Amino acid sequence: MCLDSSARHRLTSIPVLAGCWCLKGGANARSWLWTLRNFSNFWGSEMTFDEYQERAFGTAIYPDLGENIYYPSMGLAAEAGELLNHVKKLMRDRLDLNPVNKYHILSELGDVLWYAAAIATECGEKLSEVAKKNLAKLEARKQRGTIGGSGEER
Repeated sequence: MCLDSSARHRLTSIPVLAGCWCLKGGANARSWLWTLRNFSNFWGSEMTFDEYQERAFGTAIYPDLGENIYYPSMGLAAEAGELLNHVKKLMRDRLDLNPVNKYHILSELGDVLWYAAAIATECGEKLSEVAKKNLAKLEARKQRGTIGGSGEER
């Protein structure tokens, strides 16, 4: 199914998906199109890490929710693998990073973010604090000239 020009215009409000007009037909395509049409109004224009974390954890359904670091950790690894699989296929098939491929990669990246937020929640930490601490660690490594290499304590 190809979207008409009015639907294409609405997609341009989502930068990653602009230019991504053709979908396979069927119920999934209609559902996906509805999501695209309503996505920009659903979340608003901006969101903090902490707002995302709170809303994302509100969608969590897994065993021992709130006391289970294992499930979201395994989910993070699985989603990172799915993201890498899309990138691998770009390399294997010598494909460009076009809007459709960006959509798939960024969709998987969103799943990675969801699991990262769940892990932070399970650890009782705000995602914004995880991000701040990570940047501080990287900036310190850069100052020491140890940003390259390997090992936990560089």
